[in-house]
Amino acid sequence: MEGTVSIENLWMFIKSMSLSADNQRWLADRLIESSMEKNSSVQPYTIEELNRRIDKAEQSIANGRVISHAEVMNRMNEFIKRHS
Repeated sequence: MEGTVSIENLWMFIKSMSLSADNQRWLADRLIESSMEKNSSVQPYTIEELNRRIDKAEQSIANGRVISHAEVMNRMNEFIKRHS
């Protein structure tokens, strides 16, 4: 959550700067370009990799290593309460 707080603080700082629409677009373009560069090394999974991941997930389910939707929601709500 610490990283999120830092990003939120950065966002509040940027909003406090009263940037013109042109400057906001310039900043947005730079952020998008930067994120695209960082994501350029991301490759899609091969069919074999996907099948291995599916097999592993199915094995986990068969072995009872699952969490219900309700439990996931409870955990998320507790996390949000602790960090807000």
